[in-house]
Amino acid sequence: RQVRERNGTQTIMEYDIMFSKNFWGDDGYDVIEGKIEEGKKSYDSIESYFYDRAKVEEKYAYSLEKIVKKAVVSEIGSLKAVWDVLCQEMAQMAQVHHTLASYIRNTVLTPLDTFNKEQLKKRKESLNEASKLIKEYKKMITNISKSQEKYYKSCHHDITYNDKLGQAKNNGKSEK
Repeated sequence: RQVRERNGTQTIMEYDIMFSKNFWGDDGYDVIEGKIEEGKKSYDSIESYFYDRAKVEEKYAYSLEKIVKKAVVSEIGSLKAVWDVLCQEMAQMAQVHHTLASYIRNTVLTPLDTFNKEQLKKRKESLNEASKLIKEYKKMITNISKSQEKYYKSCHHDITYNDKLGQAKNNGKSEK
Protein backbone atom coordinates (compact mmCIF):
# COMPACT_ATOMS: atom_id res chain seq x y z
CA ARG A 1 0.00 0.00 0.00
CA GLN A 2 1.07 3.49 -0.65
CA VAL A 3 1.03 5.95 2.22
CA ARG A 4 -0.14 9.44 1.34
CA GLU A 5 0.25 12.53 3.45
CA ARG A 6 -1.87 15.67 3.27
CA ASN A 7 -0.74 18.82 5.02
CA GLY A 8 1.43 16.84 7.42
CA THR A 9 -1.43 14.65 8.70
CA GLN A 10 -1.91 10.92 8.40
CA THR A 11 -4.40 9.69 5.86
CA ILE A 12 -6.93 7.01 6.70
CA MET A 13 -4.94 4.54 4.61
CA GLU A 14 -1.79 5.20 6.66
CA TYR A 15 -3.70 4.88 9.93
CA ASP A 16 -5.26 1.60 8.78
CA ILE A 17 -1.82 0.21 7.99
CA MET A 18 -0.53 1.35 11.38
CA PHE A 19 -3.60 -0.16 13.04
CA SER A 20 -3.20 -3.53 11.32
CA LYS A 21 0.51 -3.70 12.18
CA ASN A 22 -0.02 -2.86 15.83
CA PHE A 23 -3.26 -4.65 16.60
CA TRP A 24 -1.60 -7.79 17.96
CA GLY A 25 1.54 -6.06 19.24
CA ASP A 26 2.29 -4.65 22.66
CA ASP A 27 0.58 -1.38 21.71
CA GLY A 28 -2.51 -3.05 20.24
CA TYR A 29 -4.82 -1.95 23.03
CA ASP A 30 -3.57 1.63 22.82
CA VAL A 31 -4.14 1.64 19.06
CA ILE A 32 -7.70 0.35 19.51
CA GLU A 33 -8.35 2.86 22.26
CA GLY A 34 -6.98 5.64 20.03
CA LYS A 35 -9.21 4.55 17.15
CA ILE A 36 -12.24 4.58 19.45
CA GLU A 37 -11.29 8.03 20.70
CA GLU A 38 -10.95 9.30 17.12
CA GLY A 39 -14.44 7.96 16.41
CA LYS A 40 -15.76 9.89 19.39
CA LYS A 41 -14.07 13.08 18.16
CA SER A 42 -15.60 12.57 14.71
CA TYR A 43 -19.02 12.14 16.29
CA ASP A 44 -18.53 15.31 18.34
CA SER A 45 -17.60 17.25 15.19
CA ILE A 46 -20.64 16.00 13.30
CA GLU A 47 -22.96 16.74 16.21
CA SER A 48 -21.45 20.20 16.63
CA TYR A 49 -21.93 20.94 12.94
CA PHE A 50 -25.62 20.04 12.95
CA TYR A 51 -26.25 21.78 16.26
CA ASP A 52 -24.63 24.97 14.95
CA ARG A 53 -26.49 24.67 11.65
CA ALA A 54 -29.85 24.40 13.44
CA LYS A 55 -28.93 27.35 15.64
CA VAL A 56 -27.99 29.49 12.62
CA GLU A 57 -31.20 28.56 10.80
CA GLU A 58 -33.27 29.47 13.86
CA LYS A 59 -31.44 32.77 14.31
CA TYR A 60 -31.91 33.61 10.63
CA ALA A 61 -35.63 32.82 10.85
CA TYR A 62 -36.04 35.12 13.85
CA SER A 63 -34.11 37.85 12.03
CA LEU A 64 -36.43 37.58 9.02
CA GLU A 65 -39.48 37.74 11.31
CA LYS A 66 -38.06 40.82 12.99
CA ILE A 67 -37.61 42.54 9.61
CA VAL A 68 -41.18 41.71 8.60
CA LYS A 69 -42.55 43.16 11.86
CA LYS A 70 -40.60 46.40 11.33
CA ALA A 71 -41.61 46.72 7.67
CA VAL A 72 -44.77 48.77 7.93
CA VAL A 73 -45.68 50.91 4.92
CA SER A 74 -48.53 53.39 5.04
CA GLU A 75 -48.67 53.56 1.23
CA ILE A 76 -51.90 52.80 -0.59
CA GLY A 77 -52.09 51.41 -4.10
CA SER A 78 -49.81 49.20 -6.18
CA LEU A 79 -46.73 49.72 -3.95
CA LYS A 80 -48.74 48.54 -0.93
CA ALA A 81 -49.75 45.34 -2.75
CA VAL A 82 -46.17 44.62 -3.79
CA TRP A 83 -44.92 45.41 -0.30
CA ASP A 84 -47.48 43.04 1.26
CA VAL A 85 -46.43 40.21 -1.07
CA LEU A 86 -42.77 40.84 -0.26
CA CYS A 87 -43.50 40.72 3.49
CA GLN A 88 -45.55 37.52 3.09
CA GLU A 89 -42.72 35.87 1.18
CA MET A 90 -40.23 36.89 3.85
CA ALA A 91 -42.54 35.51 6.55
CA GLN A 92 -42.79 32.27 4.57
CA MET A 93 -38.98 32.14 4.27
CA ALA A 94 -38.74 32.63 8.03
CA GLN A 95 -41.14 29.71 8.51
CA VAL A 96 -39.08 27.55 6.12
CA HIS A 97 -35.94 28.25 8.17
CA HIS A 98 -37.79 27.49 11.44
CA THR A 99 -38.95 24.22 9.87
CA LEU A 100 -35.42 23.38 8.71
CA ALA A 101 -34.01 24.05 12.18
CA SER A 102 -36.70 21.86 13.72
CA TYR A 103 -36.10 19.17 11.11
CA ILE A 104 -32.37 19.12 11.86
CA ARG A 105 -33.04 18.83 15.59
CA ASN A 106 -35.66 16.09 15.24
CA THR A 107 -34.31 13.96 12.41
CA VAL A 108 -30.56 14.43 12.85
CA LEU A 109 -29.62 15.56 16.35
CA THR A 110 -32.09 13.40 18.28
CA PRO A 111 -31.06 10.15 16.52
CA LEU A 112 -27.40 11.18 16.81
CA ASP A 113 -27.84 11.66 20.54
CA THR A 114 -29.51 8.26 20.87
CA PHE A 115 -26.73 6.67 18.82
CA ASN A 116 -24.08 8.39 20.96
CA LYS A 117 -25.64 7.12 24.19
CA GLU A 118 -25.69 3.56 22.82
CA GLN A 119 -22.11 3.86 21.57
CA LEU A 120 -20.92 5.32 24.87
CA LYS A 121 -22.33 2.30 26.66
CA LYS A 122 -20.79 -0.12 24.12
CA ARG A 123 -17.48 1.79 24.17
CA LYS A 124 -17.24 1.50 27.96
CA GLU A 125 -18.10 -2.20 27.87
CA SER A 126 -15.61 -2.87 25.08
CA LEU A 127 -12.80 -0.93 26.70
CA ASN A 128 -13.43 -2.59 30.07
CA GLU A 129 -13.45 -6.04 28.47
CA ALA A 130 -10.34 -5.24 26.43
CA SER A 131 -8.61 -3.92 29.53
CA LYS A 132 -9.35 -7.17 31.37
CA LEU A 133 -8.09 -9.20 28.42
CA ILE A 134 -4.91 -7.13 28.17
CA LYS A 135 -4.21 -7.68 31.87
CA GLU A 136 -4.81 -11.40 31.42
CA TYR A 137 -2.61 -11.42 28.31
CA LYS A 138 0.23 -9.63 30.12
CA LYS A 139 -0.09 -12.05 33.01
CA MET A 140 0.16 -14.97 30.58
CA ILE A 141 3.21 -13.42 28.90
CA THR A 142 4.83 -13.00 32.32
CA ASN A 143 4.06 -16.63 33.17
CA ILE A 144 5.46 -17.78 29.82
CA SER A 145 8.63 -15.77 30.42
CA LYS A 146 9.03 -17.27 33.89
CA SER A 147 8.40 -20.78 32.54
CA GLN A 148 10.83 -20.19 29.70
CA GLU A 149 13.49 -18.99 32.14
CA LYS A 150 12.87 -22.02 34.35
CA TYR A 151 13.10 -24.30 31.29
CA TYR A 152 16.40 -22.73 30.20
CA LYS A 153 17.80 -23.12 33.72
CA SER A 154 16.71 -26.77 33.78
CA CYS A 155 18.28 -27.35 30.36
CA HIS A 156 21.49 -25.66 31.49
CA HIS A 157 21.46 -27.77 34.66
CA ASP A 158 20.90 -30.95 32.61
CA ILE A 159 23.68 -30.04 30.18
CA THR A 160 26.06 -29.28 33.07
CA TYR A 161 25.07 -32.54 34.81
CA ASN A 162 25.53 -34.55 31.59
CA ASP A 163 28.92 -32.92 30.99
CA LYS A 164 30.05 -33.80 34.53
CA LEU A 165 28.66 -37.32 34.12
CA GLY A 166 30.51 -37.69 30.81
CA GLN A 167 33.72 -36.40 32.36
CA ALA A 168 33.34 -38.78 35.30
CA LYS A 169 32.87 -41.72 32.90
CA ASN A 170 35.88 -40.64 30.87
CA ASN A 171 37.97 -40.27 34.04
CA GLY A 172 36.82 -43.70 35.20
CA LYS A 173 37.78 -45.31 31.84
CA SER A 174 41.14 -43.60 31.73
CA GLU A 175 42.06 -44.88 35.22
CA LYS A 176 41.58 -48.47 34.14
